[in-house]
Amino acid sequence: MQGSDDRPGGIPHHWIAKPTRKGSGMRYINPEKRPRPGARHVREPNSPHQAQQTPYVKRMKDGLAYDAAGRKVDPRSAEAHIPLRGFRFKE
Repeated sequence: MQGSDDRPGGIPHHWIAKPTRKGSGMRYINPEKRPRPGARHVREPNSPHQAQQTPYVKRMKDGLAYDAAGRKVDPRSAEAHIPLRGFRFKE
């Protein structure tokens, strides 16, 4: 994984780390914005969606999903599933 403390691409250390519901990854929650997750690091190798089969990060802010360039995208889109190796946290 990228980043120190096993956090992808610079996710702040003060964010709370919790396992995802399916147990296939981690959620990172901004303690100032609970209960909404800020980012998830997941891998679902059996998913029918190719973007989910390798480790990825899904960046969420205020209930909206963002792509690697910081643009708002549909949370179900491939663009919302950012490959872990290409993820850099942006506030």
